[in-house]
Amino acid sequence: MTDEREFYVFSADDLKDFSARVFMHFGIGENDAKQAADVLARSDLRGIDSHGVARLHTYFDMLALGRINPKPNPGKGQRGHRRWRQRLRLGRGA
Repeated sequence: MTDEREFYVFSADDLKDFSARVFMHFGIGENDAKQAADVLARSDLRGIDSHGVARLHTYFDMLALGRINPKPNPGKGQRGHRRWRQRLRLGRGA
């Protein structure tokens, strides 16, 4: 017997766990990975699917291509502001 469902339903917790594991696979720290996964899941729960877990594929590709730095190096900018060196990063401050 084959599974002929057109779609699957996963709990938000399952999606958060899966997303966090994808981020951690690329070397993103556990806390940052969990925070990013939470943001994606919350976006879906709020009905903003365009910014939810559907974006995980894009993050996967960008991490695989080295376009997102999984371990950014914070440095001092002008007037004491923090700035992030070496490409893009996940989350705030990007």
